[in-house]
Amino acid sequence: MANATGKVYTLAILSLNDTYIKVGLPGGEAGNFIVQVNLKTTGDSIIINGSNQFTYVFSVASISP
Repeated sequence: MANATGKVYTLAILSLNDTYIKVGLPGGEAGNFIVQVNLKTTGDSIIINGSNQFTYVFSVASISP
């Protein structure tokens, strides 16, 4: 996962199969990100119709003592 500043975050894979990858997002800056999946055997990246772009928003619902 990378943001506009070029900062790259490695994501932990929680589960996967032939059509689905579930990852854990690390804490970090809110913003627009691009996710790139590299195949270990070939090094090719997978991008499907812009589905690799998303916006991460940090919000606080409540604070208590």
